[in-house]
This record gives sequence, C-alpha cells and structure tokens, in this order.
Amino acid sequence: MKKKFVLVTLGAVVFLILSAFAAAKPEGKTWTGWISDSGCGAKGAKAEHKGCAITCVKQKGAKYVLVDSKTQAVVAINNQDAVKEDNVGME
Repeated sequence: MKKKFVLVTLGAVVFLILSAFAAAKPEGKTWTGWISDSGCGAKGAKAEHKGCAITCVKQKGAKYVLVDSKTQAVVAINNQDAVKEDNVGME
C-alpha cells in the first residue's frame, strides 16, 4: 500500500511539473504591417518602396523591419533570413 501511494504521489508531482512548464510557454503574437528597411523605417511602408528596401538591405547594410499598420511603430526583425523578398512591400 505504501509503495502504491509513493508511485501515485510521484506521478502527480511529475504531472504538475510538466503542466507548469507547458503553461510557461510564451504565446505567439501576430503582427500586421509592412516589411520595410531600417534606413527608411515607417516611410517605406508602401508597395512602391519594395525595390529600395531590397537594395538598401543587400547593398547598404540596412536590416529588414516591420512597420505596424496601425501605429506606424517600427519593429526590428531578429531573424533576417525569415524575410522573403516576395513579402517586402506588402502588407
């Protein structure tokens, strides 16, 4: 009986620990905006800016950024490899 109690208690502790780790995961966030470059920032939040943004990133050392559609806030994109050229200049 004591062995069974220990096993059930141990199982409950493991379950609670795993549940805590699962709950601690940060939730994903969805952003809506334009892909621009760090040189132009919010000024580049338009379709006509696509060519300029790609040139600035490839030849002038600028980085891709996201310009929030509602607030015009410029947000850095840490994973530059995730940005596809087809998405630049699109909302």
